[in-house]
Amino acid sequence: MKKIVLKEGVETVEDGAFNEFVKVNKIVFPKKLKKLELVHLGIQESDN
Repeated sequence: MKKIVLKEGVETVEDGAFNEFVKVNKIVFPKKLKKLELVHLGIQESDN
C-alpha cells in the first residue's frame, strides 16, 4: 500500500495537491486540518 501522511501543522490542502500521486491508496490527514479542497475527488470540507 502506498500512503501519504500529512504531519501536524499542515492547515490547508488545496485542490490538485495529490494529482501526481496516482498509486496512493490512503491519505492520512492531521487532526487540526482547517481546510480541505479536493473538488476533483468530489470532496469539499472546511471548519468555517
